[in-house]
Amino acid sequence: PVVAIRNLKRAAWSGGNFAYASNGTLLYEPIPKLVGERQLVWVDMQGRETPIGISPGSLEVASLGANGQRLLLRRYDAEDARWSLWVTDLRGGAWRQVTKGEAYRPSAVFLEDGASILYTSHDSRLALQRLDANSATQYPGPDSS
Repeated sequence: PVVAIRNLKRAAWSGGNFAYASNGTLLYEPIPKLVGERQLVWVDMQGRETPIGISPGSLEVASLGANGQRLLLRRYDAEDARWSLWVTDLRGGAWRQVTKGEAYRPSAVFLEDGASILYTSHDSRLALQRLDANSATQYPGPDSS
């Protein structure tokens, strides 16, 4: 393999996360911080950082939309020991909660259309949700009829 970025560190709590979009946008976590202190920032070509509008917390990148303009984020709430998924338009949109109350850390990705996500739900099923809809469509597991 060709080295793209050096010194990408890994930590026990999913440090070293990254997401890539087909337009060439790359998001990554170079050096993991303490879980509750993670903050997402824009970095320009001169290395200057600009916060992107979400307070520091127990968060990690889940997926980056194909055009590099939408971000899907996993967030952990230590108070109720639950995970949630959040989405935003990186051109200046507000953050919107997509799921709430996941007992386990959900895997999640944008579908190619950028308007839907596929994620693992708390009841161990794969769920498809359009981001403009209020409810997820559950895909039954292989043992369902």
